[in-house]
Amino acid sequence: MKGAVFPKVHRWIVSRQHPPIRLLVLLIELYGERCEAHGRTPTAVAIRRDVHVGADAADAERVAGPVVAGGYRGFDPSACTYGSAEQVTEKLGAYAAMGYTDVIVRHLAEDQNEVLESFARLAGVREALYAA
Repeated sequence: MKGAVFPKVHRWIVSRQHPPIRLLVLLIELYGERCEAHGRTPTAVAIRRDVHVGADAADAERVAGPVVAGGYRGFDPSACTYGSAEQVTEKLGAYAAMGYTDVIVRHLAEDQNEVLESFARLAGVREALYAA
């Protein structure tokens, strides 16, 4: 196990923030090492993200922009994933490249209709990620 990783992970857990990319890479490496040490093969490696898929980039900014700018859950704005279906596909694809297999989604929109529309567009994002 990487000795320097645990203190970084602990600080992240205490901070309740989304971890930076470099820590996400360390976390997935640590998870793989621990699975191997226990003779386990992970079937899923999930990451949670706060997401909004707009009809286009302007629509996503209209819905999610004010939520994020308002200090959404105290997160750094870069921790939120929103944009057009193509933009969200690109952003989530970066996690797949790191080795994450699943994304647990929490919607950024506050309006239920906006959530449902984003959820419907998320199906296209999922298809695009599977096709990649």
